[in-house]
Parts: sequence; structure tokens; C-alpha cells
Amino acid sequence: MKIKISILLLSITLIGLAVAGARKSNGFEPASDLPRGALVYVQVENLPEFIKLVSESDQYKTFASGETMAAFSNGHLGIKLASRLKEFSNSAGFDFDAGTLSTLADKRAALALYDIGKLDFAIVAPMSDTVFQTTQLALNRGKFDSEKLPDGSTLYRTSARQAQRLIFTHSRGRLIVSTRDDLIRQALINIEGRRGMSSLADEPSFKALASDLKPRLAAVWVDQAALNGDYYFKHYWLMSDQKELATVRAGLFDIGIDERSVSERRVFLTDGIGNERNLDARSVADALKFIPTDAPLYSVRSADPASIDKAIGEALFTRKAIKPVGSTTGGSSTSIYGDKFEMAIDEEIEVDAPIETAAPRPISELFAKPRSIVTFSRPKILESPLFFETDRAVIVTLADARKFDQAAFETLIAERFASERSVGSDRFKWRSENGWRVLDLPFLGAGARYRIEGANILLTNGFELSGGSPTSVKDGEFSELTVVNLDQRNTAFDKVFEDFQKRGAEVRLMTSNVAGLLDSAAPARRLEIRKRASGKLIEETIVAER
Repeated sequence: MKIKISILLLSITLIGLAVAGARKSNGFEPASDLPRGALVYVQVENLPEFIKLVSESDQYKTFASGETMAAFSNGHLGIKLASRLKEFSNSAGFDFDAGTLSTLADKRAALALYDIGKLDFAIVAPMSDTVFQTTQLALNRGKFDSEKLPDGSTLYRTSARQAQRLIFTHSRGRLIVSTRDDLIRQALINIEGRRGMSSLADEPSFKALASDLKPRLAAVWVDQAALNGDYYFKHYWLMSDQKELATVRAGLFDIGIDERSVSERRVFLTDGIGNERNLDARSVADALKFIPTDAPLYSVRSADPASIDKAIGEALFTRKAIKPVGSTTGGSSTSIYGDKFEMAIDEEIEVDAPIETAAPRPISELFAKPRSIVTFSRPKILESPLFFETDRAVIVTLADARKFDQAAFETLIAERFASERSVGSDRFKWRSENGWRVLDLPFLGAGARYRIEGANILLTNGFELSGGSPTSVKDGEFSELTVVNLDQRNTAFDKVFEDFQKRGAEVRLMTSNVAGLLDSAAPARRLEIRKRASGKLIEETIVAER
């Protein structure tokens, strides 16, 4: 289920990037109207236009009619959201759909979410009285209970018998809609200028980030410290390892566009205990020349012991070769797509307790004074029954590669394979071939290969890495850079999964989801994700080049 949610949300982001139009912004004024305590804040500069552009775009139509949306709609979270929308519709007496949402703002609109499980929210949108009188809310206010407030405002509420209440008012040139009485009353106090320190704009983490980022088409702020402890976020919305967010206090995201690309900028406020170190693009140019120009995916980051051990571990020791589901050749199926792939998010998976083994010696100990690390992956087709594999390479740049202890490195790699495969280490013999040191593992259908090139240590999971012309990276500083070449879709995805299906592998859910994502991103040929550290702030920029 988490895989479905991740693909869905990333698809929606790419759709938004594909159809959005840039607009000038005057800042985060709506945040001064909304109460504090929000978990998520969303501001759109022109809500009617944005909804129209997205709903009428070819990318959205492709996505909405695909199996990714169908899988999400039939899942626990999709059903929950649909149920909430139905409750709102029942309360208001008319359907809450894209058309209705587009009438809730003249142009700019802001929404704050205060409870993920209950979907408690508040919306503030600047709106003239003339425009308000034409909205669905105003036209249907006769179906609501009303209350006159001392300041002259009128609150309209659905019946208390409704499962999900809806409250709205139009006051001082703003339309305010909420699910909670206290939120709408506090918003009115804030608008009157009597807010004290009770508005979202007064939240310290919001102020820290809003001063560093100016909104364009749309912006999103999240109180990540609060979300990290929220049950519904952790179980239904989280798309990554929770540990990755443990040091993040808040985040602010902004989307914009120019003639040749669309971009999303993210700024995170952290607790400042990370060890992020920035690199200059020119300092990694020598290492990047070994990456093939047709590489579908590669990344660069500043090196530290943890990143080195993780990269080498993923390259050599986490091989996931796949054979068709149901195949009996060579023993039990090694497919990573079994009958539990569709397991509901809130179901417990029973697994055997892992066998306790001594922790292996960190490979990173042999890489003295590492500067940067480059990783690269590329899928390929093998012979049956193990017919899918990923070529993986790691390039570590050292201050002085002459001090690299090759003998100790080879011994450590061999011992690691022997320990994890429960075989004798005498079966692992390194040999020389065309300037490479090679370790053959025929009984695993894989191997290891490395060589030293200047200040770089090149390591692969068996294939001979030979880059073409130097890979292009734009100038500037970054602590981490990931590049996805979407123009390599045919070889990196389509052909691989076409072969999956020909050989009987039951991976329809995976292929349809990934295909839907790539179709949604069709206007983009290249994605560049750049991360930069600056004190307690971490900035990420995602650029989709057309």
C-alpha cells in the first residue's frame, strides 16, 4: 500500500509540474489569517485556473484513467478519502468535486489541515461579496443553520447530526470554510488584527522557512515534527523510512515554471545535527566521466562512512535477480512480487525472527579521507530463470587513492560474501583482467569488480564500467545530486517489463503503476534533484527539463 501511495503522490506532483503556469506572489499573507496548530498548509496563487489546467491536461487524463489511480481508489486510504468527501457533500447538500473547489476562491486560496485522521481543515480565500454570492456555499446557505456574531459576521453550519460538519462565513473580504467552530472563530479574530501570536504565520518554524522562500504557483508547508508523531501520517501517508525524517522539524515546498523547465524547491528546517557537506560540481567531474551517457539513474553526494557502506552494500550484497512467478527451475521462487504485494497497509506481516550474526567490519574503514561518492544503476535482461538484474556501480573519490589497501579490501569483500552465503572463503579468488581486479561468483550468477583510476575507486557488481563522454552536471554547490534520465525509459523500463510479462511474471500492478507514473511525466526528459546544506537548513531543488 505504501508503494501505491508513493507512486500516486509523485504522479500528482509531476502532473502539476507538467501543466502549471508561473505567477507572481505577494508572500504568505493567508497564513496570518489561519490559526496556529496546523500540520500542513497549502497556498495556491490561482486555484480556479490551477484546477482547470490540471483537470483538462492530457497528463491528468492519462493518470486518472490508469491502474495507478484505480489501485489507490480501491485501497484503504483512497476509500477513506472518498468517504470523507461524501460526508462533506451530504452535509452541504451538493457534491464536493473539482468544480465546487474551484468556486471557493476568486484567485488565491490557502488551506490548513489540523487533523489528518478526521480531515479537520480551514480554508481562507480573499473574495469580494459579489463573487461570494455566486458560490455554491452562498447559493445553498438556506440549508445551513445560521448564527449572527457580535462583529456582524454570520456563521453557517450544517446540522450537528451530520457525521462531518461544515462551517463557513464571508467576512472582511475573505471566504472562510472549516470543519471546526474554534478554527473559524480564531480565523475571524486573526483577520480583525487581534491575533496576538495565534496565527500560523507566528509559528517559529513557519517564519524561519517563509523568510527564505517566496511562493510562486503553489506552496506547501508541513510541521514535520508533529507529523512524525501522528499515527495516520506514519501508517497511511509516509512514503519513506521514518528515520529519514527524524531530524526534520518543518519543510516548505514551492513549485514554479519557466520556458524550458518546471521546478520544485524544498527547504527543510532540521535540528542541525546532520553532517551534510557541500560539493562543487567541478570537483566530481572526473568521477562522473565513468558514468555512461545513457545511464537511466545516477547520484552524487559527499562521502561519509555511512554512505559508503550503504552504497557498497546495495551494489554487491543486495542482489534481487528475479525469475517468473510459479517457475520451478532452480528451487523456490525468488520473485520479489509475491501474493502479499497487495497486502493492506494496516495488516501485520508475520515473519520469522532473524538469525543473529556478528556485525561485519565496515568496508568504509578502508576508504581514508573520502570526498565524494557516485552511484549508478541500470537494469538488464538475463537468461531464464533469473532473468532480471540491475548493473550497479560505486565510485568513491579519495584525497589520496595511493593509500588504499587493496589486499585488505579484497579480503574483506571475500569474507563478507562467505559469511552472508554460508560458504567457505576459500571459494573466493580475485584475479586480474584488463586493468580490473575481478571476483567471480558463478554460483550466484554475479561477481565483483574494481579498479583504481586516479583519485577514484571504481567498484561494480560484476560488469565492466566504461563511461562515454563526461556526464553533464550544472555548476553549483550541492551535498547530494540525483539525476533521472526519463529519455532512457524505453531501455530502462519498457523493454524490461515487456520481457517480464512475456515470461509469465505476475507483476501487472508494478508495471502499470510505473508506466502510469512515466506517462504522467511524459513532457519531461530529465529530472535533476539537487540537495544543498546551509546550517540547520537543507534545500532541495527538483528540476524537470522538457
